[in-house]
Amino acid sequence: TSLLSSLDQALDAAEGGRSCAVLLLGAPGMGKSAVLDAVRLEGLRRGWCVVMAAAPEDSSAAAFALVQDLVHDLLARSGHLGDGDQEALASLVEPSRWQVHPVSTALRELLTDTAAECPLLALVDDLHWADDESLSALTLAAARVGGERVAVVASAWPALGDDPRLLGWTHLHLP
Repeated sequence: TSLLSSLDQALDAAEGGRSCAVLLLGAPGMGKSAVLDAVRLEGLRRGWCVVMAAAPEDSSAAAFALVQDLVHDLLARSGHLGDGDQEALASLVEPSRWQVHPVSTALRELLTDTAAECPLLALVDDLHWADDESLSALTLAAARVGGERVAVVASAWPALGDDPRLLGWTHLHLP
Protein backbone atom coordinates (compact mmCIF):
# COMPACT_ATOMS: atom_id res chain seq x y z
CA THR A 1 0.00 0.00 0.00
CA SER A 2 0.96 3.65 -0.24
CA LEU A 3 1.26 3.89 3.56
CA LEU A 4 3.84 1.09 3.76
CA SER A 5 5.65 2.55 0.78
CA SER A 6 5.91 5.91 2.58
CA LEU A 7 7.25 4.17 5.67
CA ASP A 8 9.78 2.27 3.55
CA GLN A 9 10.96 5.59 2.07
CA ALA A 10 11.36 7.01 5.58
CA LEU A 11 13.51 4.02 6.56
CA ASP A 12 15.55 4.41 3.36
CA ALA A 13 16.19 8.07 4.23
CA ALA A 14 17.26 7.24 7.78
CA GLU A 15 19.48 4.43 6.51
CA GLY A 16 21.19 7.03 4.33
CA GLY A 17 21.87 9.29 7.34
CA ARG A 18 18.81 11.53 7.10
CA SER A 19 17.00 10.90 10.37
CA CYS A 20 13.23 11.04 10.32
CA ALA A 21 10.27 11.18 12.65
CA VAL A 22 6.96 9.77 11.45
CA LEU A 23 3.58 10.05 13.12
CA LEU A 24 1.12 7.36 12.08
CA LEU A 25 -2.38 8.70 12.69
CA GLY A 26 -5.60 6.72 12.86
CA ALA A 27 -8.73 6.27 14.91
CA PRO A 28 -8.82 3.64 17.67
CA GLY A 29 -8.95 0.14 16.22
CA MET A 30 -7.76 1.14 12.74
CA GLY A 31 -4.64 -1.03 12.85
CA LYS A 32 -1.91 1.40 13.90
CA SER A 33 -0.25 -1.21 16.12
CA ALA A 34 -0.31 -3.74 13.28
CA VAL A 35 1.41 -1.21 11.00
CA LEU A 36 4.03 -0.55 13.68
CA ASP A 37 4.61 -4.30 13.90
CA ALA A 38 5.09 -4.46 10.12
CA VAL A 39 7.62 -1.61 10.36
CA ARG A 40 9.36 -3.45 13.24
CA LEU A 41 9.66 -6.58 11.11
CA GLU A 42 11.02 -4.55 8.19
CA GLY A 43 13.60 -2.93 10.47
CA LEU A 44 14.70 -6.33 11.75
CA ARG A 45 14.82 -7.69 8.19
CA ARG A 46 17.16 -4.80 7.29
CA GLY A 47 19.39 -5.60 10.27
CA TRP A 48 18.51 -2.46 12.23
CA CYS A 49 18.58 -2.02 15.99
CA VAL A 50 14.91 -1.87 16.94
CA VAL A 51 13.57 -0.50 20.22
CA MET A 52 9.95 -0.24 21.25
CA ALA A 53 7.97 1.68 23.82
CA ALA A 54 4.30 2.22 24.50
CA ALA A 55 2.68 5.04 26.40
CA PRO A 56 0.65 3.57 29.24
CA GLU A 57 -3.00 4.54 29.17
CA ASP A 58 -2.71 6.04 32.64
CA SER A 59 0.56 7.89 32.00
CA SER A 60 -0.93 11.26 32.91
CA ALA A 61 -0.07 10.39 36.51
CA ALA A 62 3.58 9.48 35.80
CA ALA A 63 5.89 12.08 34.29
CA PHE A 64 8.40 10.66 31.79
CA ALA A 65 6.75 7.21 31.84
CA LEU A 66 7.13 6.81 28.07
CA VAL A 67 10.73 8.06 28.10
CA GLN A 68 11.56 5.58 30.87
CA ASP A 69 10.19 2.73 28.74
CA LEU A 70 12.19 3.85 25.71
CA VAL A 71 15.36 4.48 27.71
CA HIS A 72 15.17 1.01 29.24
CA ASP A 73 15.29 -0.56 25.76
CA LEU A 74 18.00 1.82 24.55
CA LEU A 75 20.26 1.28 27.56
CA ALA A 76 20.06 -2.45 26.98
CA ARG A 77 21.70 -1.79 23.59
CA SER A 78 24.06 1.11 24.37
CA GLY A 79 26.17 0.70 27.45
CA HIS A 80 27.70 4.16 27.65
CA LEU A 81 26.58 7.71 28.28
CA GLY A 82 28.36 10.84 29.39
CA ASP A 83 28.13 11.80 33.07
CA GLY A 84 25.67 14.64 32.42
CA ASP A 85 23.39 12.39 30.40
CA GLN A 86 23.55 9.67 33.06
CA GLU A 87 22.59 12.25 35.67
CA ALA A 88 19.67 13.49 33.56
CA LEU A 89 18.35 9.97 33.10
CA ALA A 90 18.92 9.16 36.76
CA SER A 91 16.73 12.15 37.57
CA LEU A 92 13.79 10.25 36.09
CA VAL A 93 13.46 8.38 39.37
CA GLU A 94 13.56 11.59 41.42
CA PRO A 95 10.38 13.59 40.72
CA SER A 96 11.78 16.78 42.23
CA ARG A 97 14.53 16.87 39.57
CA TRP A 98 12.51 16.31 36.38
CA GLN A 99 13.50 18.69 33.61
CA VAL A 100 12.57 18.19 29.97
CA HIS A 101 15.67 19.65 28.29
CA PRO A 102 18.37 17.58 30.05
CA VAL A 103 16.26 14.44 29.64
CA SER A 104 15.70 15.14 25.93
CA THR A 105 19.45 15.72 25.48
CA ALA A 106 20.25 12.42 27.19
CA LEU A 107 17.61 10.65 25.09
CA ARG A 108 19.09 12.15 21.92
CA GLU A 109 22.55 10.92 22.98
CA LEU A 110 21.18 7.43 23.55
CA LEU A 111 19.53 7.47 20.13
CA THR A 112 22.69 8.61 18.36
CA ASP A 113 24.99 6.28 20.34
CA THR A 114 22.81 3.32 19.42
CA ALA A 115 22.63 4.46 15.78
CA ALA A 116 26.43 4.50 15.66
CA GLU A 117 26.31 0.68 15.89
CA CYS A 118 23.56 0.16 13.33
CA PRO A 119 20.60 2.14 11.99
CA LEU A 120 18.09 2.65 14.79
CA LEU A 121 14.33 2.26 14.57
CA ALA A 122 12.51 3.57 17.64
CA LEU A 123 8.84 2.61 17.66
CA VAL A 124 6.34 4.26 19.99
CA ASP A 125 2.78 2.98 20.26
CA ASP A 126 -0.13 5.02 21.62
CA LEU A 127 1.68 8.37 21.67
CA HIS A 128 -1.69 10.03 22.34
CA TRP A 129 -1.49 8.65 25.91
CA ALA A 130 2.02 9.95 26.57
CA ASP A 131 2.53 12.25 29.51
CA ASP A 132 3.35 15.82 28.57
CA GLU A 133 6.98 15.56 29.74
CA SER A 134 7.63 12.44 27.66
CA LEU A 135 6.03 13.97 24.58
CA SER A 136 8.16 17.11 24.95
CA ALA A 137 11.38 15.17 25.58
CA LEU A 138 10.77 12.76 22.69
CA THR A 139 9.92 15.47 20.17
CA LEU A 140 12.92 17.58 21.21
CA ALA A 141 15.26 14.59 21.01
CA ALA A 142 13.89 13.53 17.60
CA ALA A 143 14.22 17.08 16.26
CA ARG A 144 17.86 17.30 17.35
CA VAL A 145 19.06 13.91 16.12
CA GLY A 146 20.04 15.49 12.81
CA GLY A 147 22.06 13.53 10.28
CA GLU A 148 22.05 10.22 12.08
CA ARG A 149 20.68 6.86 11.03
CA VAL A 150 17.62 7.17 13.28
CA ALA A 151 13.96 6.67 12.45
CA VAL A 152 11.33 7.37 15.09
CA VAL A 153 7.88 6.05 14.17
CA ALA A 154 4.96 6.63 16.52
CA SER A 155 1.27 5.85 16.38
CA ALA A 156 -1.46 8.13 17.71
CA TRP A 157 -5.05 9.18 17.40
CA PRO A 158 -5.69 11.92 14.82
CA ALA A 159 -6.18 14.75 17.34
CA LEU A 160 -2.51 14.53 18.40
CA GLY A 161 -1.49 15.50 14.87
CA ASP A 162 -2.41 19.11 15.75
CA ASP A 163 0.09 19.29 18.61
CA PRO A 164 2.67 21.94 17.66
CA ARG A 165 5.51 19.77 19.02
CA LEU A 166 4.78 17.29 16.22
CA LEU A 167 4.62 19.75 13.31
CA GLY A 168 8.09 18.77 12.08
CA TRP A 169 7.16 15.09 11.92
CA THR A 170 5.88 13.42 8.76
CA HIS A 171 2.20 12.68 9.28
CA LEU A 172 0.78 9.55 7.67
CA HIS A 173 -2.92 8.83 7.97
CA LEU A 174 -4.38 5.35 8.00
CA PRO A 175 -7.10 5.12 5.35
